[in-house]
Amino acid sequence: MEEPTGKDLKKLENYQNNQPVYEAIVAALHAAISKEVYPSPAAFMPVLTKVLANVTADKKLLEEAKVYTARFDEAMDDDFNTADAIAAIFELVKFINTNTDGESSKAYLSALHEQIRELSDVCGLIVDQKEEMLDADIEKLIEERQAARKAKDFARADAIRNELLEKGIVLEDTREGVKWKRA
Repeated sequence: MEEPTGKDLKKLENYQNNQPVYEAIVAALHAAISKEVYPSPAAFMPVLTKVLANVTADKKLLEEAKVYTARFDEAMDDDFNTADAIAAIFELVKFINTNTDGESSKAYLSALHEQIRELSDVCGLIVDQKEEMLDADIEKLIEERQAARKAKDFARADAIRNELLEKGIVLEDTREGVKWKRA
């Protein structure tokens, strides 16, 4: 096997640096193609142009968002000025709220989320929270559990109880029926 040349390493580095961009392009193209059948390559060109424009815009906005990380780092380097550091996080959140929409790519949104998570983690702020179940969803699972118990499918009933417990819902079987509460 041949040793990679400097040119090969440069190509690999370029790919690695732009991998989120390539993934965003592929995901957007896949989504566009799966929605509609295109009779010819020419009919697909407007879609491709739009996808490339969105990816380019997202990449530019990601570069702009790095300003907030720099502000955060600057504040923390200034004798742990947490007030300014947290202000930088809130400015980043404002930037995200004004520069994202339904057309934003998953890669772009993930990169922004990761940026917030990293900055918040330094300050001990929790960004990721457990998915909270709605009361209607809880009641539906309880009904399903009751039906499984009635059918003597205790394995399924136990699985539902465990699923709810993992999501922080405690069940209590009483004479009046099942009562539940958040743990």
